[in-house]
Amino acid sequence: MKRTELNFIQKIWLEFLWLGARVFAVMPYWFKYYIVENLLFFILYYCLRYRMKVVKANLRNSFPEKSEQERSAAVFTVRLPRFSSIRSIWPT
Repeated sequence: MKRTELNFIQKIWLEFLWLGARVFAVMPYWFKYYIVENLLFFILYYCLRYRMKVVKANLRNSFPEKSEQERSAAVFTVRLPRFSSIRSIWPT
């Protein structure tokens, strides 16, 4: 396979990726799980709207008896359970 030469910008980008991977590797597990994961979720789901239509369609199909307000509250509650209780929104 022919190896291509990287330009200056690509080399800098690769170094930043490598540095980010190293920093992520030395982070404690609790920090990655509770801080970084929730931050990435917020950025991908709310800022970039990644897969929002799919999630809403799945909730609509799974819980047809719930109102739209209850389903949208469930997305946030299931993702961040330590900030609110599922039982307070979804009574049995």
